[in-house]
Amino acid sequence: MLSPFHPLQLTLGLVIWALYFVALYAGLSISCQHFAPPEQSGAFNWVNIALLLLTFAVTLGLLFQARRGWHIIKLTKKTRPATPDHKQSASVPSTPQFINYVAVSVYVVAAMATLINGLPLVLLVPCI
Repeated sequence: MLSPFHPLQLTLGLVIWALYFVALYAGLSISCQHFAPPEQSGAFNWVNIALLLLTFAVTLGLLFQARRGWHIIKLTKKTRPATPDHKQSASVPSTPQFINYVAVSVYVVAAMATLINGLPLVLLVPCI
């Protein structure tokens, strides 16, 4: 597993969201082209259910990463020694902590974007 202080964490949440976005609409297009459900089934059909499961799995993964980062932030705050010099205040995060703060925010934003992209699956018929 990638270190929570690795700089790749700054973009990984949005990369996962972008891959989900492509998989969502590619899966929708392919399933509608080859295995279209009847229109009478409405929004509750196997295509929407499968894509909703994908949506929830990706959202839970992103929220797990955000929770993991937040837990590490809380641990580093407890164990961080006070600095004796006045150049850096104890409230200013170091570079690894800053990376972790931003990564947690990006994971939460990506999780919200994933849920927003999955919202039409609950309301709309997939193949029109």
